Amino acid sequence: MSPGLTAWYYGVPVVLVTGIWWAVLCGDLDGARPGGRSLVAVQPLMVVCSVAAVMMHLPERMAWVVSESTMTAAAQRCDATANPHWVGVFRVAATTRNHQGACEFRIGERVGDDGLAYFPPGVEPTIAGADSTGDTSYTPFDGRWCRFDGGARYID
Repeated sequence: MSPGLTAWYYGVPVVLVTGIWWAVLCGDLDGARPGGRSLVAVQPLMVVCSVAAVMMHLPERMAWVVSESTMTAAAQRCDATANPHWVGVFRVAATTRNHQGACEFRIGERVGDDGLAYFPPGVEPTIAGADSTGDTSYTPFDGRWCRFDGGARYID
């Protein structure tokens, strides 16, 4: 998921929920509710923390930590399908095996060839350049995993 889309996906609900919570708990600032003034800083602090988390790609990293073993097991089987499905917490639009023998997962449901590719032992990706078909660029991600990119990245 791109950082801009991630910011909207996570940021808007966080701002709305914390804004409502802030208004309910801290709305009476005339002193009728003791301690109300000290809670005024909670919502801006939560917004800043949420924005910082998105900018550091924490949602995507947490998704990877939770899903790595499931993704690796699915990659070792590499059941090719064009049907959208869930692998761990990732919505995979399609799973294919490329000409190098890597299992590619197209993440999300947007147009383009972006996602994660698993290269089994003995298969080395073409890093930081085009593969022999001239259309896919691989970037190391984690161990045997690489990002492949036909446009903007989902995971940074």
